[in-house]
Amino acid sequence: MRGYAPSVGTLLRRIVVLLAIVGPWSALARAADTRGTDELETTATKVLKAVEAKDDAPVGHVARGVDPDPWLVADVLVMGGHRTAALALAEAMPAPYGDGLRRWLEDGRPAAPAVFTAFKEVRTAMCAKAWAKAEARARAAEPALGDDPTSLALRYERARALLARHAEAARVAADVAAVAEGFGWWRQAALGRHFEALETLFDSPVRSAQCWRDLERVALASRDDGLRATALEGLATARERSRDVLGAVDAIDAAVELRAKVGDAGPWARADAKRGALLLASGRKAEARAALEDAVRRAERADDGATLITALAGLGMLHLVESDAGAAVPLLVRAADEARRLDASEQAARVLVNLAQARRVGLGPRTRRVLG
Repeated sequence: MRGYAPSVGTLLRRIVVLLAIVGPWSALARAADTRGTDELETTATKVLKAVEAKDDAPVGHVARGVDPDPWLVADVLVMGGHRTAALALAEAMPAPYGDGLRRWLEDGRPAAPAVFTAFKEVRTAMCAKAWAKAEARARAAEPALGDDPTSLALRYERARALLARHAEAARVAADVAAVAEGFGWWRQAALGRHFEALETLFDSPVRSAQCWRDLERVALASRDDGLRATALEGLATARERSRDVLGAVDAIDAAVELRAKVGDAGPWARADAKRGALLLASGRKAEARAALEDAVRRAERADDGATLITALAGLGMLHLVESDAGAAVPLLVRAADEARRLDASEQAARVLVNLAQARRVGLGPRTRRVLG
């Protein structure tokens, strides 16, 4: 059934809102989740015992890991007087990630005991979502902070705890990122630049675009194609919010190319979904359809329900743009069912708005007039 369809601009805004829920921050936001610091001390003990036993395997496992961060494990080791073990950990880290840690270990001073205690307390509060308590404790520890990994990580936790204070959070995160880049601590630099870009996006998409470029610089320095794709996806979002749709398409095209190179189906699906929405906004409907269909397939393969919802909803909206409510309704019904299955209330609400529109379009003009 074909009939009246809302404007492309209206539908694009709805797609963009859906995409914002699973936007370019997903992977790093998960990476920034915190656990207690007991694991840092336990891991440091394991590394020390492995080094003493000349057992390279446990050291290599920690060196290649993300959580706990090897830099923080090394700081704990140096705090305990085990700089040689920390150097062994740095040597086991793949290039370029271990280069900066080796430089810091040459003469770097470890965190003060009071800083590590504060870090423990702040992380515990963050895990409990006690944001105000975490921010106050981190701020109180500032006079004791030094030029060590734990102090820098504590500053970053304070930025994360500054809920709704976007400008201040962005400033703190930028300061953390700048110091981390100087250290060559690429993961912390990436987290700082990423958080700065997100917080800046709330107030100024134009300034946020430069922050995403800064994140891309970190990705290039750390030779991380996945991180670079994340930066380009963020750049696409900033440009779209600045009404630079063509620039946004250029950025997302480059991101999709990198996602294809990396081959991780979930992030690749998210990039395809965003690309489909932006292509639709630029009037390239056939390419938009292909990108969204690719996103559906990859999201199914990765069992990425949130992206599947977005891609299905995007396809449904594309059919609405083409005044084909009959094709739109089944896609939107499927998207709504998936949102309910995941208990994704915000996505479900967005999809149901578009489903109601599609069903209304399918009624025909005479019935719509009767229903008002």
